[in-house]
Amino acid sequence: AEEVGDDFYDFTAQDFARIQQKKQEQVRQEEARTLQTRAMREKERRQKALEMPPVRLRIVLPDRWCIQCVFKATECISSVYDYVSGLQCSGAAPFVLFTTPPKCILDRKSKDSLYDAGLVPSA
Repeated sequence: AEEVGDDFYDFTAQDFARIQQKKQEQVRQEEARTLQTRAMREKERRQKALEMPPVRLRIVLPDRWCIQCVFKATECISSVYDYVSGLQCSGAAPFVLFTTPPKCILDRKSKDSLYDAGLVPSA
């Protein structure tokens, strides 16, 4: 291994300029973020949702069967309800979908996307 001279550890004007430039860039990005219009924030949110990978949902039925479905992050919660309804036998009891933990019931008529509902991204 090579020995590093003491001048390696000296803080130079170039080091200071590089740090200052990074700091200024961070400030510019933060300012740009706070000065966005509602339409710009909405467009950014939609773009993030489109970039999300497919969402895998596990639906556990009362008889302990587990169904795994794949949806796009931009699909509505009502689409998930429609899918599960299609799996039910005719005359089956009404059902609700919810997340755990904590338990949060998903509205059947919601037009929110899976991304908007906070189901994506998930650990």
